[in-house]
Amino acid sequence: MPVAIGGLLKSSFCDWPGRVAAVVFVRGCNFRCPWCHNPSLVDPARFGPAVPEEEVLGWLARRKGVLDGVVVSGGEPTLWPGLEPFLEEVRRLGFRVKLDTNGSRPDVVRRLKEHGLAECVAADYKLPLRLYGLVGCRDAGPVAETLRLADWVRTTVVPGVHTDEVLAEMRREFGALGVSAPWRFQPFRPGSYLDPAFSSVRRNPVGEACPVA
Repeated sequence: MPVAIGGLLKSSFCDWPGRVAAVVFVRGCNFRCPWCHNPSLVDPARFGPAVPEEEVLGWLARRKGVLDGVVVSGGEPTLWPGLEPFLEEVRRLGFRVKLDTNGSRPDVVRRLKEHGLAECVAADYKLPLRLYGLVGCRDAGPVAETLRLADWVRTTVVPGVHTDEVLAEMRREFGALGVSAPWRFQPFRPGSYLDPAFSSVRRNPVGEACPVA
């Protein structure tokens, strides 16, 4: 089954620090984070027309020597059986690949890394694992496993959600999990969110890529 591509950002300087990368956005997600800033990739009622894989691969072929890599984000890319063959084509074009994931499919992440199809994996650490039910995840055990596989971990700090107490619990848990990847905060920004209530929340003052550990 081909990957359902919901969008293509042709050039980004911040999605893979130190590289100029295209970002391929895959639609469909098994989480429902109320503060998700990509609702058109998560809520089927908001899906637009899919971008054909062939169109994306053809465009990438014309950008060889210009781009440093390709970021595959979502939604949640690891849900798609066609992700591996798609990444094989991207790698065949000579591009390095970064994968963004919610951490729910560590088996897929491990296989992609072992096969050289994802040079860099960025995993979200959304909340203390005991609270993952709030984002529609019944079992956060796989997330813990993915955090240990990740090359870096990130948390978007949402006003009213990530209180000082919640962040303190996450710091303790992060250390207890034995994760070796660097963990960084991302600032929450105003925009369109899965739950419209978050669209009126003001920007969080956390600095860009502020180190936590």
